[in-house]
Amino acid sequence: MSQFIYTNTRSFVTGVSTVFIGFFLIMFITFYLFIDGRSFLEEFKRLSPLDSRYNQEIIDELFKTIKLTFKGSLVIAVVQGILGATGFLLSGIDSWALWGTIMVLASLIPVVGTALIWVPAALFQAVTGHLWAAGFIVFWGIAVIGLADNLLRPQILKGDTNIHPLFIFFSVMGGISYFGFLGIILGPLILSLLVYILTMYKKFINPQTLKTDI
Repeated sequence: MSQFIYTNTRSFVTGVSTVFIGFFLIMFITFYLFIDGRSFLEEFKRLSPLDSRYNQEIIDELFKTIKLTFKGSLVIAVVQGILGATGFLLSGIDSWALWGTIMVLASLIPVVGTALIWVPAALFQAVTGHLWAAGFIVFWGIAVIGLADNLLRPQILKGDTNIHPLFIFFSVMGGISYFGFLGIILGPLILSLLVYILTMYKKFINPQTLKTDI
């Protein structure tokens, strides 16, 4: 029992620390991007060997992905909050509207998300003898709330691009795995940049397309 508690406590502390460090890095980087972001973009354009038009297209594509990422996170947070409140209402938990509102905020936390709320709620119901309610909350949290994130995020991030939702899903999961909190943004950014580079490469290897495009 002590080994189990030690292992899981260490994992929990490590996960929480990673989230807070990632959040601090985002705030730190965002601060300097607000101050010097425009000069960074101008320097990128000067150093890039590409035509100015292609540089601008790359920048526009990245900005579009960032906007879709934030929009997707907010929409999914609201949807998961509503679903969480509905699940708590059906399981007979008081203050279901309050907990649904808290789930909206918890949904913005990477990796753990709304599980930070509904897992303790299920444990509390089990300890107090409400086994049916506990089982229902676990089922609802995994099959409904969790599935909403996996289904909605790729569709929202897809926007008006031709990227398959499966690739977008993998980019978010891979981004979180490699970059932590920053991966929610960096994963889709890297994918959109790769897709644009491949699209531009096809134009260069196809002279007819390049001539028409120019």
